[in-house]
Amino acid sequence: GYTTVEEYEPDQVELFLANDKTAFTQGVHKCLETIAFPNGEIRTVETTKTRFMYDEESFIVGICVDLTEQQHLVQQFEAKQNELSQFADLATHDMRKPLNNIHQLVDYIIEDNEMNFDNTTHSQLNEIQSRCRSMSTFLSDMYEYAQIGQEKVTATTFNPKSLVAEMAYLFDIPSTMRLTVSDIEVTLPQVPVKMILLQLLTNAVNHYGASTGTITVDVDIVKHGVTMRVTDSGQGMNDLLQKNAFELFNHANRNKHVKGSGKGLPMVKKLIEQYRGKVTLTSRLNEGTAVTVFWPN
Repeated sequence: GYTTVEEYEPDQVELFLANDKTAFTQGVHKCLETIAFPNGEIRTVETTKTRFMYDEESFIVGICVDLTEQQHLVQQFEAKQNELSQFADLATHDMRKPLNNIHQLVDYIIEDNEMNFDNTTHSQLNEIQSRCRSMSTFLSDMYEYAQIGQEKVTATTFNPKSLVAEMAYLFDIPSTMRLTVSDIEVTLPQVPVKMILLQLLTNAVNHYGASTGTITVDVDIVKHGVTMRVTDSGQGMNDLLQKNAFELFNHANRNKHVKGSGKGLPMVKKLIEQYRGKVTLTSRLNEGTAVTVFWPN
């Protein structure tokens, strides 16, 4: 008879048997290997070799697990992550440049015509510049969000009330609608929190069904984490909408006059699950909706 190693070159055989020698010496050896088989096929395997005694002689038993497909999926995932990062980088750069140009153009307009403008015009031009700065900051946040899964997002201490106030222009709440937010300090990854609150508040405003009413953001520190609940007293959701609420781009029974593409809640669910948290929804037609997000410690 013959063994598999007889089909390899002597230097390859020595490498192949090196792990056997380690297993005999130390009792066990475990490694991840990429092996070219005699038929030309290349496979990635995890091999564990363990020494045992039989009839006062030492032997080793080897267990080989084929991880080729698993490694291929990991490589595909890493490639997609890199593509997302590159896209976010490009999009952020391409969008920030015109914003900076607008900001600079307003500077020139103010500089050349300052004496001719009344207070209202000055205020409006300053507001344009303020929106440009805020959007530039938001683009930076979006870029950081695209990196989630590649780099750990550091938790910081902040006040959700201040955070919501900073991004209020993004969800464009009517002046006739009342928004209340808990005044409390929490320590969480701020960018994902901002993204989630933005989606939930945008949904609450767009699907309220009226220009007046109340939206509440309740933040509580609980035993194992932090809960954030966004509640509105708007038109609510029927059973079908609730059932499909977390499906991407769901338009079932959606009012054609309502803004949005249906990505809000699915995006919230995907993001919070990356942090081992969960999101739940309760709603009653014509009475309102509450979405609760739990952030674990």
